[in-house]
This record gives sequence, C-alpha cells and structure tokens, in this order.
Amino acid sequence: MNVRRAVRFRAALSALIATAAALVVARPALAETDKAAAQALFEQARRLSAQKSYPEACPRFEESLRMETSIGTQYYLADCLEHIGRTASAWAMFVEAADGARRAHDEGRERKARERARSLEKELAHLTIDVAERDVDGLEVRRGAVHVGAGQLGVAVPVDPGDYVVHASAPGRAEWSKTIAVAKGEMITVRIPRLDAASPPGTATSTRDGARLPHSTPNASSVSPDPDPVPSAPSLSARLPETATPNTPLDGTTGGLGLNRKLAVAAGATGAAALAAAGVLALVARGAAHDSSGPGLCTDDVCTSAGLDKRNHALHLADAATVASIAGGVLLATGVVLWVTAPTAAARTVALEVGVQAGGVAVRGRLP
Repeated sequence: MNVRRAVRFRAALSALIATAAALVVARPALAETDKAAAQALFEQARRLSAQKSYPEACPRFEESLRMETSIGTQYYLADCLEHIGRTASAWAMFVEAADGARRAHDEGRERKARERARSLEKELAHLTIDVAERDVDGLEVRRGAVHVGAGQLGVAVPVDPGDYVVHASAPGRAEWSKTIAVAKGEMITVRIPRLDAASPPGTATSTRDGARLPHSTPNASSVSPDPDPVPSAPSLSARLPETATPNTPLDGTTGGLGLNRKLAVAAGATGAAALAAAGVLALVARGAAHDSSGPGLCTDDVCTSAGLDKRNHALHLADAATVASIAGGVLLATGVVLWVTAPTAAARTVALEVGVQAGGVAVRGRLP
C-alpha cells in the first residue's frame, strides 16, 4: 500500500512540475505575441494618421497602448486625439508621455510633449459639478458614464467638448439629471440642487431637469397640458344592455344570447382590441427608441437634449403599451370566465364601461 501511494504521489508531482514548466515557457511566447500585435496596430494607426483618417487611427493607437505601454504610442495617440477635437484627453496624454520620458531620461521627447500640452491648455473646456447637499448617504453623481467622486465636487475638471448628462441619485431621494453642452475653452458650472425625498409610487415623476410633475390618474378632473404629448391608446368601450327580464333566456338556446354571455362577448372583444392596440404601441415605441440612437442623439449613456427627448418619448409609448396589454389580458380573461359561468336564468341590470388610455384603465359598472 505504501509503495502504491508513493508511486501516485510521484506521478502527481511530475504532472504538476510539467504543467508549471509549460506555463513558464508559454508566458514569454504570449508576451511576444502581444508585443507583435501592439506594433502592428501602431504601424496601421500611423499610416491612417498620415492619411488624416484620425477617427480610424485613434482606436488603433489606444488598443496598441493597452497591449504595450510606450512613450511613442502615447505621443502619437495624444496627437490623434487633438485632431478629432478631444482636447482634454489629448492634453492628459501629452502630460503622461512627458512624465514617462522624464523617467526614461529622454529630455527631447519630454520637452516636445510638454510643449504640446501647454499649447492645449488655453483651449481646454472645464466642467465644475457641485451639489447643494453633500452629506447625503449613498449620494452618487455621474457625468455620462463616468463616476464623479466626492473629491471632484466643486473642482473645475478638464473635459472634452460635447454634451454630457449630469445625473445625481441617492437612496430614498428623487433622481435628478440635466444635459449640459460644453464647447472648447468654456468654463461651465453645474450645481445639483437638494434632492427631494422620493414620493410614494404613482404620485410623482422626476424629469430630466429635476422638475417634478404630478402623476395623472384615470379619474383626474383636470390635467395640465403635456409639453411632450404621447399618442394615447385607442379608447375601448362597450355599453351593454341595461335590463333583462326574468323571462329572457340566458343560456343562448332561444331568444338570443343571455345577459352574462353578452357581457362575456363584450369583455372578450374589448380585451382583444386592447391587446391589438398594445401591439401597435409597442412597435411604435421600439421605432422611437431606435431613432433616439441616431447620429448626434444618444451614444451609450450620453445623450444630447434632442436624444433625451426622443428616449423619454419612447419610454412613454412603452408604458402605454404595457397598460393596454394588462387591460386587454384582464378583459379577455373576464370574458372567458363570464362565458363559462353563465347561469341558466336570472334578472340583471348591468351597465359596464371600459376605457383604456396611456395613463391607465377606467372600469365602471353597476349591479343590483
């Protein structure tokens, strides 16, 4: 038994040593492959830059730099970013290249990179983001997809020219957001107001600029005009016969359909119409969402004012489709239940109205 254990131990140890040796051999090979790929990307990017195809060259410089850090790549990337208008990113990359050259005791490259960085300083755009209330637990501030830490609040930070969505949120507080356009050389300050306490569901809605609008209900007597009107779902209503005498057959054998089965037919037809309307609204919402991602509108989480309006419009349409689909499903199920459970004889006085709109569903009726 001891001999067998010794043999197994030696076999396992040999396998472990062989695996470690293979990894040691593979690591330099992998590093060489990455270095070759980085060099190939760098050469492609230089050719594109010489052809003034800077939008295609910059991503290749960035990928080459990610694979292998190089002062030369940093310098060329900074030059490329400057040509496509990303002045803040170019300035930061020139400074990084100068620092790397200083550590490498390359005075020529350091001097050239610092001169380029200084030439960009007067063109830099700065964005200052501050908040009226900093001691909020869980406060999160974002500039587009970039997290803005507490140390950046109140500090003028160089940013590339363009549109930014500044967003603030905190647990138990209403969210706030605003789109800011920043041009070359501008100094912009955004002050986030005090975040209001979050309202119960269905009572208020936060807008992109921090304003709060009342949440409309189906029975509201008056509603303020909507500055961004959303097509409502078609009104779906059915008025049923109000009376049935005790002698009126309800089983559908003679004298026409009974009252409960007429209710079932009306509810089912109304439900089917609501589901059809929901499908139409869903298609329109999908098209609106696709339109919001067009050129000059939204890219990832950063939207222009027009792009944000289109995206909100698509969300309103999707909400209307959801309401219509829920109402249609409920009415269709109600029709099935009424048809199956229709009695053989009864006297009823029934009036039922169903209304489906983007804001909600209204159902009214009376039974004796």
